Order: sequence, then C-alpha cells, then structure tokens
Amino acid sequence: MTDIFYIYHVPGHKFGCTNNIEKRARTQRLKEEDYQIFCIIGDPQMAGDVEMSLNIAYGYPPNRHYMQTLEALKAITPEGAITEPAP
Repeated sequence: MTDIFYIYHVPGHKFGCTNNIEKRARTQRLKEEDYQIFCIIGDPQMAGDVEMSLNIAYGYPPNRHYMQTLEALKAITPEGAITEPAP
C-alpha cells in the first residue's frame, strides 16, 4: 500500500502536511471551508519539502519538516507507530 500525504492550505495562515486530513481538520478545529487540499504526494520526504517550500514562498513561518514530525512520533509511540493512520 502506498502512503498518501495531503498538503493542505489554510489561507492567510499556513500550509500543512498530513496523512489523515479528516483527523487533522478535526484536531485543528477547521471547517471544510477553512482549508483547501493543495496536492497529494506519495513520498513523505517530498511532502515535507513541498510543505516547507510553500510556507516560505507564501511568507508563512516554516513548520518543522514533516519527516522530523514522523521521527518524533516514532520516538514517543509504542513500536514506532504513526498515530495518524492513512485514510
């Protein structure tokens, strides 16, 4: 199974990256009209690069790279499980 990573845009605020857009919207209390899915990418490294590049290009503060976030999650969850299962 191929992983799917969503690059989403909250206009005026940020670009983000997630492998579970519904859960991310729920945890950030975003309504469907508050964000747009910008693109879908199958590689986590590339997804993180795109997210960071878009934040910089649009003048938003860059987030921690998505790969760093995944590594942090693996360090704090049992058996390296990612806490956001793919949809």
